[in-house]
Amino acid sequence: MKTTLLIVGALLLAAVSTPIVADPTPVCDPTILLPPGPILAKTPDYSQWRILYSFASSGSDRSNPSSSSNTGAPPSAGDAHLPKTFTMTQTKPLWHAVLVDVSGVKTETWFDGLVRFEQAGDPARFVPIGNAPGEQLGNYYNGSQKDFPDVDWASRTNYLGAEKSTGYWVFQQSSDGATLWVDSTTHYPVRWRKDRETRVFQFLPAPADLLTLPPSIAKISQALRHLDELSRVAPPGL
Repeated sequence: MKTTLLIVGALLLAAVSTPIVADPTPVCDPTILLPPGPILAKTPDYSQWRILYSFASSGSDRSNPSSSSNTGAPPSAGDAHLPKTFTMTQTKPLWHAVLVDVSGVKTETWFDGLVRFEQAGDPARFVPIGNAPGEQLGNYYNGSQKDFPDVDWASRTNYLGAEKSTGYWVFQQSSDGATLWVDSTTHYPVRWRKDRETRVFQFLPAPADLLTLPPSIAKISQALRHLDELSRVAPPGL
């Protein structure tokens, strides 16, 4: 009995004294080569996905996502506006984005194919925002160039190999240490990690029908399109 207690005590002591590494460096097989062609695929015109964000708490062991600001603990003042989830639904040319931060605040954005509409204080009030080429939701989405943020650096030169037991391709950026996992079948990102931030990508069932703009947005959208059409009409005599 005494021997058993000593063994149990030794195991408990080892568990406490051994650092918890919940997010180890991936073990990759570099002999599995990338196929020819693009590494990352663009999403179909009708598609939907979600990005889940988690952050190691400031001053904690950043290699341990169990101490995350997204685990239910109240966020610190500096982390209150960090993203928690970002959901994109697109039926091109329309799309609808919903961003929720770690404090629970939700922000919606709509795009009618010409103008972006963002929430302005009141959840039911949206204002049109001029959309410069290549600037839509730069930190989360840019449909004219790329679908996902911070992944366009993945290349054959920073490919580590296929992660063992998953088959995901793994890439690591030498300049800042960002690591990206890509599904070798779909060519979509699966996971992204850098410093205290981790992102997990989920791909949801694609919409069956074209998105419908909320009535308040649809009214403004129609008026702006009419003005756009008028601006394209040449004055008589020219």
